[in-house]
Amino acid sequence: MPIDPRVPRPPRRAPAHRAARRAPRLPRAAVAGALLLAVGGTVATVAALPAPAGSTAPDAAAAAADLTSPIAAAGAGGAATATPTGPAAPTTGPATASTPPASPSAATSTDTRTGGPGATATTSAAAIPAARPGGAAAGAGAPSGGDEVQQVLALINDARAVQGLPPYTLTTGLTAAAAGHNEVMSGGCGLAHQCPGEPAVGQRESAQGVHWGAAGENIGRGGPVSTSTADIAAQAVRLTQSMLDEKPPADGHRRNLLSRSFTHVGIAVYRDPAGTVWLTQDFSD
Repeated sequence: MPIDPRVPRPPRRAPAHRAARRAPRLPRAAVAGALLLAVGGTVATVAALPAPAGSTAPDAAAAAADLTSPIAAAGAGGAATATPTGPAAPTTGPATASTPPASPSAATSTDTRTGGPGATATTSAAAIPAARPGGAAAGAGAPSGGDEVQQVLALINDARAVQGLPPYTLTTGLTAAAAGHNEVMSGGCGLAHQCPGEPAVGQRESAQGVHWGAAGENIGRGGPVSTSTADIAAQAVRLTQSMLDEKPPADGHRRNLLSRSFTHVGIAVYRDPAGTVWLTQDFSD
């Protein structure tokens, strides 16, 4: 029977396999926030961004950087990270680079050895035992330290001055605690705020005679660099600058460096035999 051209044909239905468009894949991001701890009766909270789906790494955010997230803990006097009086720069660890800094991605699974900023933070709250009462650190003078330490201290205090903040005082007790942690990390533990069998940052500070009400820590590594003091210092400065360059909300290291709650700092810089520079900055009120 002939088809009448005046009669419109019914619309053709698209095949079922074309009907549903596949949702575009979103790139995975590996970012973790800083761990904030509160003790002395207050509730510990963690401000962390979600780790990438399907990640099996305990610290899924440190995948391409060598900065661990900073830690801040409050003793009997107040809340952690923001410290008793204000948001301190919290962290569980952080650091930086000689070649172009790696993108600040937070977390400790990937080690680029370029010294780029990254932050590693755990996603569970862990209380740090309160330290002995008192806010002043033992040995509160201003130890000379090496040139590397002095350059890092100058960079930190210059940044604090721009923000209208008083300079940090370098103390022997905090510096000893930082140096001990560098030794443990470089000895095989890797970039972490607490290595297996090692006391937490607050306990390490107390063991060096530091009386604190709020404590914090930044850690980082970068390299390799030569044995030149100038090269080692430059790497430590780059690591610290990468922390200062962080942007909210992933700026835990920066907040530790520009805290209104902390008043004292200990800085340790160590180059291991492979040329990697390890940096630990410990803080107290």
